[in-house]
Amino acid sequence: MALAHLNVVQLIEYFMKGPNLVLMLEYLSTNLAQVIQESSEKPLGEAKFKNWMLQILVKVVACHKASLFHGDLKPSNLLMATNGSLKIANFGMTKGQCLKMEPIGCHLT
Repeated sequence: MALAHLNVVQLIEYFMKGPNLVLMLEYLSTNLAQVIQESSEKPLGEAKFKNWMLQILVKVVACHKASLFHGDLKPSNLLMATNGSLKIANFGMTKGQCLKMEPIGCHLT
């Protein structure tokens, strides 16, 4: 089950290192939690929150259309690009549905 979407952190490469699966992901330097915490604008403007909420909803819809249910969506799992766009990260708690509608999932640490 793959989710290649503009709004999801991209998997660049993966490999086994001993018994561990190593994932190399697209790099984004900050997340929404850090941006909110470090903002000098207190309180943050309504327009920013509306923009973030719209982005989050679009991303959640993309995941749900791919039958993926994140399971741990929070500001620290929403990475932010330099242009202000958010990308969903940390799919370790994700649950999914295959075509036969059997629940599947994995936990990565």
